[in-house]
Amino acid sequence: MTSESPNLNPPGFEPCPTPLAWHDVAQSFHESATSRIFETPLAELKVTEFGTGHPIFFLPPLYGSSRLFCLTAWLLKEEYRSVFLETPRFYQSPSPEKLVSETAQVLSLGIEHLSPRGADLYASGFSGQAAIQLMARWPHLIRSVFFQGVWGCRQFNAVEKLLLQLGRIPPVRLKKLPFWQTTQIENHRRWFPPFDETRFGFLLQEAGETRTCDFARRMLAASRTDVRPLLRDIQQPVAILHCEGEGRQLAASGAEMEATLPHVIREEMPHSGQFPYLTHPHRLIKILKPFWQSVAQ
Repeated sequence: MTSESPNLNPPGFEPCPTPLAWHDVAQSFHESATSRIFETPLAELKVTEFGTGHPIFFLPPLYGSSRLFCLTAWLLKEEYRSVFLETPRFYQSPSPEKLVSETAQVLSLGIEHLSPRGADLYASGFSGQAAIQLMARWPHLIRSVFFQGVWGCRQFNAVEKLLLQLGRIPPVRLKKLPFWQTTQIENHRRWFPPFDETRFGFLLQEAGETRTCDFARRMLAASRTDVRPLLRDIQQPVAILHCEGEGRQLAASGAEMEATLPHVIREEMPHSGQFPYLTHPHRLIKILKPFWQSVAQ
């Protein structure tokens, strides 16, 4: 008579994936990715590509660079080519009232050059408004959009608006601002995995290099641009990801978009924070891939 070890794993159990050490992946990303500058009438647009397969366009984050997406791009590299459109370098800085529309115009030229038959986008934060304008103004260029942490029009109180106005003046980095690092620790540290203690430092390193004037200009632009009237006429498939820790305003903005967009699905990621592509990339791609596959059918 033989005995068998009991199966301690419940049905549907998935083992924890192998942790990704950000420093190793970031180094490989830096060595393998290819970058070039695409010139447009309004700005220079840096394009970085990594991986092979169907292209997925990642629009620029609110702060930092495409390196923040490197862990997710690493997991996608065998099936998808990640194309990162960095924040345009305008020859003449647009006013906050025009920044979103001119950013969308520059991004449209880059997308048309790289994928004229249509593109699938990942947009988070500030780039969400530009993505909505892309879908509305150049519908032939955009096949689908995956949104995470976006808004139709950002709301600020009087004190926040004053601070953003003041932030447009000094050309210093975010990391030099008093209490900036403390605020990041309070808002974001809890969502990062404990097995890789330096990954949160990677976020601070990348985000902290953003100039205060650039950050303030983008946030002011977000409050002076309202793309919500465009939503009802958008016909492309859209997915909206809600992450735990996004806050009431982002949650409400996402819910408003879900109630207005004609073709939209809602996804959720608990215990993830506002940077799921950095905190939990394995879980994120399990949501991304089915959406992109459904669009391709």
